[in-house]
Amino acid sequence: MRNRQQRDETACAAYGTPLEPDQVACLECGHITRRRRSLIPSGWPLRAGLASTTALLVSACAGLGVSAAFQGGGKVPKTAAAPTTPSNPTIPPAPAPPSPSAPATPSPGAQAPAPAKPATPAKPAVTTPAPSHSGSVTGPSGGGGGSGGGQTTAPAQPGGGQAAPFPDGVTPDSANLLDAGDTADHPNKVQNVNDGDPRTTWSTASSGFSHSVGIWLDAGSYIAYRKLGILAKGPSYSVQIYGSNANSAPSAPPTQAGSGWTRLDAGSPSTPVSSGKNRIPLSEASGYQPRYYLIWITAVSGTNATIAETALIG
Repeated sequence: MRNRQQRDETACAAYGTPLEPDQVACLECGHITRRRRSLIPSGWPLRAGLASTTALLVSACAGLGVSAAFQGGGKVPKTAAAPTTPSNPTIPPAPAPPSPSAPATPSPGAQAPAPAKPATPAKPAVTTPAPSHSGSVTGPSGGGGGSGGGQTTAPAQPGGGQAAPFPDGVTPDSANLLDAGDTADHPNKVQNVNDGDPRTTWSTASSGFSHSVGIWLDAGSYIAYRKLGILAKGPSYSVQIYGSNANSAPSAPPTQAGSGWTRLDAGSPSTPVSSGKNRIPLSEASGYQPRYYLIWITAVSGTNATIAETALIG
């Protein structure tokens, strides 16, 4: 059977044309008479060879490991675990640089706060020295000591928000009409001449000047002042200035003999007083220190004489 098959494969089955050993089809009719033998061997020998090679490699590796174990002390080294690749660390995001805060924009209707005003330092208290006078302060000569021996009178202070007309002088303690029974020359307003307010005044009788009128001032102590200040208003007039160092103010007019009043001004016959500030110089005898000062009005150029303020000036 086999011989017949081989014989058939060497010639064309249809025409009998001889075929070459590697010829598959007939050249006469094109009939395929036999199949080409596979030049590639079947797969099992290749697989068997690969398995054998793998087994040899595994055996060789195992042998090398055992040999190294005996050389290192008889212990089989454990297979080192493959280093674990660290996971990529999470890098925190870089902090954003602080942005400069923009100043708050005030609303159109808002007002900026006013800066605080610095505290105003308190003004130091100014002590006004007592006016200097010739001689020491003593009681009246020839009589008992006055109630104001060694006592000084406070400087004149402005009243009613007005500046003092004589800042270098002192205001008398009190003022009174020389004639206590005189009701025509406004006795109820005589205190205006020493109230410290230049706006208030005293004047002689409104009906006209008919006789001399006097106002005596209590200095509060026995002091020889060098000047007497008169702030006058209205028409000019004439005065004479007297002093007394008695225990109380004399009640007799200075023109009467033994009245107890001593002339102090140098006016001849009287000293003129005009509207405004008048400083009348005084001259006392050595050692004479009066407490009471008398303004004796002798003549008026107009209807009456007016005095707003008085002061004793050292």
